[in-house]
Amino acid sequence: MKIKVEIDESAAEDEVIIRCRGLTKQVAAVQRAVRDVTNASEKILLYKGNTEYYVTLSKIRQEEISFNQDIFLLVENFNNQAAQLEIAQEADVIAEKRYKTSIETFMIGKINILDLNDAQQSKDEAKQKHIQELYDYWNYYYNIRSVTLYDFINDQTLDAEFEKIVRR
Repeated sequence: MKIKVEIDESAAEDEVIIRCRGLTKQVAAVQRAVRDVTNASEKILLYKGNTEYYVTLSKIRQEEISFNQDIFLLVENFNNQAAQLEIAQEADVIAEKRYKTSIETFMIGKINILDLNDAQQSKDEAKQKHIQELYDYWNYYYNIRSVTLYDFINDQTLDAEFEKIVRR
């Protein structure tokens, strides 16, 4: 493979031409390398105070993709958590009924104290699991809300006038 550079000062912009007999792995690798080098030079100048920051467009695109993936995963987890919460709620109700039945059965002498304690322990564990699932559900909800800055209940964006808050 030959590599040749021609300098043409009259050219309006730089141009890279790859002339080949066919698209081989080697040619494709050269094409990717040239594309990566040219894309890496696309930078945006940002200011924070008196400090200048250069950010490449590829970095911004990658951050946007990462942000969208994070939101997607949060929403997936939230939706899955809703199902988990429903299951935990049903298990809590069943364990409560079992415990009440066990108390009545114990009172008439049909089961011993160990069976009653087992029913009580199962009821307590189901209640703790239900509370934990409820916590996780709302935790996912508020994580999505804070990342997206959107209030899904009132169907509006979350914003605040910080100057008013600071003056109080």
